[in-house]
Amino acid sequence: MKNVRPKSFFEEHYYAVLLAMLCIVTILLKAGGMSFKDASLAGLLFTALVFFATQVARYFKERSSPGAEAKIAARPPQADKKIPAAAPPTNAKTTFAAKQMDKRYPPPSPFIKPPPK
Repeated sequence: MKNVRPKSFFEEHYYAVLLAMLCIVTILLKAGGMSFKDASLAGLLFTALVFFATQVARYFKERSSPGAEAKIAARPPQADKKIPAAAPPTNAKTTFAAKQMDKRYPPPSPFIKPPPK
C-alpha cells in the first residue's frame, strides 16, 4: 500500500478558503473606512494574488519533484491512439424508424416563400 500524505485543510477546501479570505478581507477593509465597492475590489485583488501565488508554487513543486518525469515516461503509448467506434447493429425496425424520422426539423414555415430562381 502506498504511503499517501493526507491533504491539508487548505488543499482539501481550496476554493472555500479563498472565498472566506475574500469575505474576511472585504469586511476588514470596510471596517477600516473604505467604501464597500473599494473594499470588495481590493479583496478580489488580494484573493486573486493569493490564488496566482499558490498556482505558481504548485507548478514549481510539481516540476521539481523527481517522480514527475517518470509519470510522463511511464504512460502507455496506446493511450494516445483513438479506437474507432463500432457501427451500431441495424435491423429492419431501426432502418424503417430512421426513414420515418427523416423529416425536416423544424418544418418550413408556410408564411415564408422560397427565393425566386
